[in-house]
Amino acid sequence: MRWNKVYYGRVSTEQDQQTSSINNQQFRAEELGIEKIYSDRESATSVDRDGFKKMLHDAGLDIKIVKNKKEEKLVVMKSDREPQFKYIYCRSLSRFSRNIIDSISIIRELREKGVYCIFEAENISTEFLANEFLLSLHSSLAQQESETISQRVKSGNLITAKKGRLRSFFNYGYKRVDDHLEIIEEEAEVVRLIYKLKIEEKLGNRRIAKRLNELGYKTRNNKNWSESSVHNIVRNPIYYGAIVRNKYDCNSLFGNNSVKLKNEDEWIITESDKVPQIISKETYDLAQKQIKSFSNSSAKRGVNLGYTEFSGKIKCHKCGANYSRNINSCTRRVYYNCTTKKKKGVKYCDAKNIYLDTIDNSIKEYLGDGYRKAVEGTLNKVLFRSIDKRIKELNLSKDNDSTK
Repeated sequence: MRWNKVYYGRVSTEQDQQTSSINNQQFRAEELGIEKIYSDRESATSVDRDGFKKMLHDAGLDIKIVKNKKEEKLVVMKSDREPQFKYIYCRSLSRFSRNIIDSISIIRELREKGVYCIFEAENISTEFLANEFLLSLHSSLAQQESETISQRVKSGNLITAKKGRLRSFFNYGYKRVDDHLEIIEEEAEVVRLIYKLKIEEKLGNRRIAKRLNELGYKTRNNKNWSESSVHNIVRNPIYYGAIVRNKYDCNSLFGNNSVKLKNEDEWIITESDKVPQIISKETYDLAQKQIKSFSNSSAKRGVNLGYTEFSGKIKCHKCGANYSRNINSCTRRVYYNCTTKKKKGVKYCDAKNIYLDTIDNSIKEYLGDGYRKAVEGTLNKVLFRSIDKRIKELNLSKDNDSTK
């Protein structure tokens, strides 16, 4: 055993006052004569904390982070390793974790390894079984505190939204200057072109992205345009001078980092003189009308035929199942994922998702000039040969007395 006791300290952000807090926690560790300190700058609702995981590993536990669309969970199991310390000191239970289920399960696994937590603010040591009730009670209070703070922040956001106040903005076409936005003209030209292609040529988002890439335009991050990046522009009222809030419902509590797009009638849209127009309100409305008519059209391009261009062609390298096509409900970005993972969850297969624009770019990069040559070769060998044959048949029959 390398140490008799260690200290765990945590703060939520990189702000100066939080830096002072972590320094105070480290000073407390020195007062206790503790040499080994584990620390994090992460929210206690997140279980994926480097310092926290390293501490549990050194305590003789094996750790695995299980993630899916709705949940992030830290699973701990006993290993054959001997723990490197006996006691973990922590300023309070909320510094350790605000998730009651994670707290209790981790503390029980630590106790079975002969490692005990001492929470100074609550004056609780997990070495004594009688303290488990108090521990559960304080964990519940810490979790409730986190939920209350989250609701308070959401309420504040709604108030500032209704007042039309600017928050952090990183929208393409704009830059923030003090308390207002200014237009970046080079980017604004692309925004106007996107709306023109949508309204006048009636193109879908993917075809608009393709056109922009063919014309040599890049996103702000110097990347190719994708269907989702175009979607985010044609559906954002900011471009006619309005601030949009309450657009997404985000739940970041207890490892559930889900983001859901709300119905449009729930959005808070406030026109503001702090946001200059790149397009007119009429142009924006025409684009929305075009999107709606395209969605309702029975003869629309891209109608679902039950299969896609990559149907049956992408195999999972882990379990061998096919990949299936999906659309992200928030970004509208198309991606493929393993059908085993989709049906049964990451416990059965944790293969990564693949975005459609990544697949397209990879194919074009791999083929290079061969992409064009392959198309031309196919036309020459198949189509032109078929045309020549048909011309010969017509020449042989053109003098015949035949209506055909």
